[in-house]
Amino acid sequence: MTKSPTKFVVGGIIGAALMVFAFTVAGWKAGLALSAILVYEAWTFINKFKNDTISEIIWEFAERPMVPWVFGVACGWSLATGFVSDPYLIGAIFFLMGHFFFQAKRVRINPYMPKEFRKRVEGK
Repeated sequence: MTKSPTKFVVGGIIGAALMVFAFTVAGWKAGLALSAILVYEAWTFINKFKNDTISEIIWEFAERPMVPWVFGVACGWSLATGFVSDPYLIGAIFFLMGHFFFQAKRVRINPYMPKEFRKRVEGK
């Protein structure tokens, strides 16, 4: 991420909106926990280390097929048993699942794909 002032301002606005949402919907205890996570995420955006945001770390773990499966089973169980019943929280869980596991961040190279397409995907 570049150190553009616009990205900091927009990120700050999004973070503030998420904090207000967290305190309003989840209560003050969960709001404090979510705020701490947002502060950590903000720190990972401005520090000098690459690929250390929460999303990038989970994307790295998601390369192993067991990780999305475990998250899916846990979400399915929590919804089926009524452990999570708040519609806003369910929406947030589904949004995060989509962001972490169904986002086309990396293109895997299929050994059977045509060579012309493979060169284009690899950037050669």
